[in-house]
Amino acid sequence: MLTTTARKTDMPTPTEAPEAQVAGFDHRAIIVNCPYCAHLHRHDRKNLPSQGRTRRAAGCGLHSSQEARVTGYWITLPTNPTRETAE
Repeated sequence: MLTTTARKTDMPTPTEAPEAQVAGFDHRAIIVNCPYCAHLHRHDRKNLPSQGRTRRAAGCGLHSSQEARVTGYWITLPTNPTRETAE
């Protein structure tokens, strides 16, 4: 009989993930300022909900830390996706 046990880690849970500030968006993509590396990351809007808040993996997580990749960050989506913000 195969048994499994939950493994406890010290990594933050998704609810503890930081907020990524939106730097710009249009109908195709949203650009956020990453709270882990302070660089801009692009997320395709087709992979995001149309409104509200969503959690995404940090693209830099592969190069910075496992914590960043697993925990990710929250994005509060703009209410008007067709308006572009100034960069």
